[in-house]
Amino acid sequence: MRGNERAHRLASGFMDRRQVLGTSAAILGALSVGYALLAPASDEEMIAEVLDDLGLALSFSAPISNPIFFGSGLSEKFENIFAEQVQILVSEVSFRVPDSRGKLGLAAAQALSRYGSLSVSFSVDTLTITDEVAHCEATAKVSGNQGGQLRTDSRPVVLEFSKGSGEWLIQSALVRAASSEP
Repeated sequence: MRGNERAHRLASGFMDRRQVLGTSAAILGALSVGYALLAPASDEEMIAEVLDDLGLALSFSAPISNPIFFGSGLSEKFENIFAEQVQILVSEVSFRVPDSRGKLGLAAAQALSRYGSLSVSFSVDTLTITDEVAHCEATAKVSGNQGGQLRTDSRPVVLEFSKGSGEWLIQSALVRAASSEP
């Protein structure tokens, strides 16, 4: 009986070790996921998120029926994207783009209202960060329905960001002429 008792103790100890290892692995996995979700984002990630937010703000799937209403919504979204005073230059836009973030939403809505739908996304080509300032060269992919025809193009964009209150905001943007794609 002593031999069986000893074998039983060894077997139960082995099971306890497996349970401890399994539980430890699960806890480490949960901590890793928690850290990834709760860890502060890097400056590069925060700037990429601003560009993602800008692309989403400028995109729409149905014609703009009321530019004033659409512009008001853009102005709210722009609060987390643009600095209060911003300089925007777009090669195809002939009018002066307002340098006040508050007026920028309405101007953007008027310019965008010629499209029936629009999809905008950005990809970062180069990014240089120095203290509280960042210089970014990116490519904007724009796909829009204009007059019943789908038009897709890429536009080089040069952006300057400033970091205030821990958040990166666009200080200036130069949108160069489009290079059309088939």
